[in-house]
Amino acid sequence: MAAKYTFTRNSIAYKSNGTPVPANQPRFEPGKFGKAVMVEEGTTNLVPDSEAFDAASWTKESFVGSITPNAATSPWGTLTADQINMTAGYVYRRMTLTAGRTYTFSCWVKSATGANISNGGLAIWCYNGAAGSKLRVRSTVTITPSWQRFSISYTAAADETDFSFIVAGAAIVLPYNVYVWGAQVEEKPYATSYIPTSGATATRSPETLTIPTAGVLSAQRGEIAIL
Repeated sequence: MAAKYTFTRNSIAYKSNGTPVPANQPRFEPGKFGKAVMVEEGTTNLVPDSEAFDAASWTKESFVGSITPNAATSPWGTLTADQINMTAGYVYRRMTLTAGRTYTFSCWVKSATGANISNGGLAIWCYNGAAGSKLRVRSTVTITPSWQRFSISYTAAADETDFSFIVAGAAIVLPYNVYVWGAQVEEKPYATSYIPTSGATATRSPETLTIPTAGVLSAQRGEIAIL
């Protein structure tokens, strides 16, 4: 008889297709040899309105254009993706970070014109520090008519705490007509699976998978391979 595993996660989590999975239930995702259990560390999405770019928590600075909520179907199949059609200005979320720590900003983006948009992407702007108030890091990508999840990471310098996370800005090719969805800022050097928010931050607890080895592995010989 196969050994029975135990799994813990003290919060809800979401599969890659948006299916919510209750606390302490594993997320089965397609893997190399069929379905596999996803196991991730805990994290918090620091963006309070991850799918509502028209919300007041997203600053519109010198913005010329329009933001249309729920204008397109999201990667999860819900009508929750917003359209940003702009000719000037910025759309960003400003927040205070902890100096010396690494954060990753991610968001799904696709062209709303049916054609590729060059020189698009995400950006992180700093408002304080020895280097002054200016762009710290930016992705340079081609926005296509298909959904792509872009991400950029940055480690705040010792004297840096005040940042904005730009999902659309004048530094890109204009006009800029895109669909955006699922913004996430997390204290990680990489992007983890998406956590939706609405009016507040949201946390996914750490996941632990324990597989007993008694009666499964020989005490004298054998090997374990991680593929």
